[in-house]
Order: sequence, then C-alpha cells, then structure tokens
Amino acid sequence: MATTKVKKDSKALNKEIGNALFSDDERFEMFFAANWKKIMAAAIAVVVVITLVFAVRLHLANAAKRASAKLATASTAADLEKALAENSDAAGADAARFRLAGMYIADKKYAQAQAVLDKLAVSAAETSLRDKARLSAAYMLEMSGKLADAAQRFSAIAATNTIPSSMRAEAAYSAGRLYLALNRKTEAKQVLNQLQLMEVSQSATAVSFWKDRAQMLARSIN
Repeated sequence: MATTKVKKDSKALNKEIGNALFSDDERFEMFFAANWKKIMAAAIAVVVVITLVFAVRLHLANAAKRASAKLATASTAADLEKALAENSDAAGADAARFRLAGMYIADKKYAQAQAVLDKLAVSAAETSLRDKARLSAAYMLEMSGKLADAAQRFSAIAATNTIPSSMRAEAAYSAGRLYLALNRKTEAKQVLNQLQLMEVSQSATAVSFWKDRAQMLARSIN
C-alpha cells in the first residue's frame, strides 16, 4: 500500500516539475514529437474523406447534367422513351414525359398519350404540371371520342378550387360544350352557370374570355 502511494506521489511530482520546467509551446513540441505519426495519419484521413466527398458530389452533379441533356435533346418518341427509361428520376423527367405525350398525340397514338398524361396528373412532382396534365388528359379523352368521360373530367377540374382559376374556367366551358353535344342540357346549364359565378383572384383576362364564350353557349340552349 505504502509503495503504491509513493509511486502515485512520484508521478504527480514529476508532472508538476514538468509543468514548471517547460512552456506550453515546449510541451506541445514534445507531444508532437512523441505522437507525430498518429497526428499525420489522422490529418491525411481527413483530407482523403474531404476529397472523396467532393469527388462524389462532382460526379453526381455531372451525371445529373448528362441525364437532363439526354432528356432535353431527344427528338423522337423512341429516343425520349429510351432516355426516360435510363433517367427516370432525373431533373426534368416529368417535363420530358409531358413532351412525350405531345409526341404521341402528333403520331395519333392516343392511348399511349392518355396513359402518360393520366400518370402525370397523379405523380408529377410539380403542382402546375399535374394540373396541366389533368386538363390535357381530359382533352385527350375528347380526341379519342370519349365525350362523356371527357365532360366528367372537365367538370371535376372546374370544381377543384386548388387549380388556377383560368384552367378551371376553361374546363367548365369545355364541360358545358360537351354536355350540350351529348344533349345533356341540364348538366350543360349547371356547369356554365357555375362558371359565371366563379370568383376571380388571378388571371382575370383569361377567366373573362371563357365566361364570355360560356354566355354565348348558354344562349344556344333551349
């Protein structure tokens, strides 16, 4: 017991003597001399990690640019389909899908265009693109001869307050036009009257345009 106490006292005394004899700078130099290999290894590890992180970020940024470029430069439906298959989650992929639907329509591939637009109407990341896809999908049904389904879609869009008023007004007019074509006059009058009561908070000029057309259409209903 006494021997252990003497050793502890001796260590404490040596530490106090060391503190008295050496300055802070000198003690640091002594510590560095004794541990320089560990210090250098830690410093190198930090540099390597930083370099790897930077390299990974640069690679991802370049990959994203390449993917977006492929989507933007595809000039045919086949090329765009391939680009989307390879870069389905790339920035601009939803916009590319919307463009693909336009290509399908130009080629009169209405079923394929409908499928793309219906999917975008639900899954597009941007709200504005979802809304455009919903309206375009309704027009697509009309182009395919499915007038009743199209009228129902247009009517649903017109009743959705979260959609911009200009698009709702256009949809309301289109629904009234199709209901009238189907000789469903009561539904045509109802949706056209709703358009006249629509409150306008934005896009007043566009809404007024569709209201004027709706008034002319309503006068033709006996």
